[in-house]
Amino acid sequence: MNNNLLFIVSSLKRGGPINQLWELLNNKNFTGDYSILSLSDLDLPGSRRGDFELLGVKLYSLNYNGQNFYRLSREILSFINKNDFYRVISQGFRSDISVAMISGNLPCKPYAILHNYIYYDYSYTYGIFRALIMTFCHVRALKAFDIISVSESVRDFVRNKYSLKSTAIRNGVVINSQNEKRCSNLTESKVTRLIYVGVIDKRKNVMKLLEAFKRVKRSDIELLVVGDGPLKKLLQNGDDNRVKYLGQREDVKDLLLTSDVFLSASSFEGMPMAALEALASGLPCILSDIPPHRELINLSGNFGCVTNYDTCDLSKHIDSLISISRFDILSDFSIYLSSDLMAERYSDLILESRG
Repeated sequence: MNNNLLFIVSSLKRGGPINQLWELLNNKNFTGDYSILSLSDLDLPGSRRGDFELLGVKLYSLNYNGQNFYRLSREILSFINKNDFYRVISQGFRSDISVAMISGNLPCKPYAILHNYIYYDYSYTYGIFRALIMTFCHVRALKAFDIISVSESVRDFVRNKYSLKSTAIRNGVVINSQNEKRCSNLTESKVTRLIYVGVIDKRKNVMKLLEAFKRVKRSDIELLVVGDGPLKKLLQNGDDNRVKYLGQREDVKDLLLTSDVFLSASSFEGMPMAALEALASGLPCILSDIPPHRELINLSGNFGCVTNYDTCDLSKHIDSLISISRFDILSDFSIYLSSDLMAERYSDLILESRG
């Protein structure tokens, strides 16, 4: 039986889609023989190459960062023909466009993992005109795939907006194995620690988050901002000494363990990996009021709340969440959002649809 799977990605750069892929391949419930083909160099800044190599995943690269989809599609097809892959799983704009162009030459219909709100994410990054072109191309390409959406919110959005049918499988992560350390760490501190983890850009609305934080007139509170991005320097010019800018860090799980509440004011998400990692560390979340965040919070009353960061009283939200039991958060997380659950559903869907 041929269970060889090929995941095709734009790059291995750390971020939601690649973090989700690592969680999937790291799970024992996801069976089969799998490889990853990166369109770009394996060693771009921020690459998780080493993490995948530790899993024993076979990695390949086309070493191409451009947008020549004809070239990409030919090279992808040539690579597949030289190897014995029974199914292709694509994720990302460049990969989806390229694979769609050769879908008729593949052994079976490919899968696409859809992480984003098409058009809206593109408009934030590339502007309206380019976003319209990218949206037209991406929607048309996705018709060649069986689509997996990373949340019910994304599934419903692309169905209602673009008439694209997909199967929703929520992202999942492994519960932080060091959770037992968290209680002892927190008892040593009298400060309530909030934390944001992610890209510092326009879409993530970190400035809006900071403005809400500044309205909290308390000295027994601090905010850690973890990440990098085009707006980092602008945010660092603030004068609130309760805000700590930590930049890109490799010890995010440890920082989550010594924090009390996770914050996100993002405008668009598919299914936010950073929030999932926070919940997997026993942190309640205060999230912006967008469909994927509502989907996440509605799974359990222990997961936190959604709010409008423009007008919210952040202090009241913090006081209402700080007493939630870490055990209750982790218990509900294991039921709804564990990596085991995600891996089982991917394995069932991809392997059972062989043919």
